[in-house]
Amino acid sequence: MRSQSEAGSGVGEPTLAVSSQTLLVLIAGDVAFGIMMALFLPSPVDHGDVWIVAKRLSALGAQVAAIAFAVSHGVRVFGAMEPPRRDVGFGIAKATMSCFLFAFATSILLGLVGFDAGGGLEAVSLAARVTDYVSVVLLTPLLEEAIFRSILLRSLMHRAAHPAAVVAASLLFGAFHLSVVGASSAVVLGLVLGTLFVRTRSIWACVAGHSAWNLTKVTLASADGLRGESVTGHVAGFAPLLISAALALGLLCLAWPQPRHEARRP
Repeated sequence: MRSQSEAGSGVGEPTLAVSSQTLLVLIAGDVAFGIMMALFLPSPVDHGDVWIVAKRLSALGAQVAAIAFAVSHGVRVFGAMEPPRRDVGFGIAKATMSCFLFAFATSILLGLVGFDAGGGLEAVSLAARVTDYVSVVLLTPLLEEAIFRSILLRSLMHRAAHPAAVVAASLLFGAFHLSVVGASSAVVLGLVLGTLFVRTRSIWACVAGHSAWNLTKVTLASADGLRGESVTGHVAGFAPLLISAALALGLLCLAWPQPRHEARRP
């Protein structure tokens, strides 16, 4: 039986079937990894580039292991809910723009309340910075979207209403990034990407949006580090206007309807 939201969007039910046992193992692993990272891998102030690369590789390794576990239990990670090919480009454009706007707004807002924007590249040497950049902007979005949207969110959509599923998946996404600022920012990103997934049914749109979010965070935080001062300090007088405009435009991008394609007449 199709829900009203699915009937209205013209998109069928999720075809991904994940057993409750597999889902619980993935959730437990997600929370355990987040706690481990928060307790045993604090911010690498004096640990050097080797430690930073090891931190990135450990996170990527955990994500690959989760995907491999799901695949070994018969989960189809990519493509099961993709929209028609002609709609994928629209979804990617919507995701990229909305995530850029939300990332910009949250970075400025966190700066106003005294928190670091987060997401800056921590490495010093060129080789470590390249590894850090590739991990944060390219590999991490692909692997995390495979886990949190393509597997967890789709599985939760089988078991609960879509809004509840999006919120639950976002909280799990925050648990994976377990730190005060990192978790709150990740929950916001999870809500945005979950909404995009429900509206576009495209995992590739979520990957593009996640990359845009991380790239924006990295650019702003790295600019802070290079100048030795916060970007927020230069826009403090305009910050409320910038935040309001970015959030309004981001919400507009999220709410923008998918194009309707009518069948061509012969």
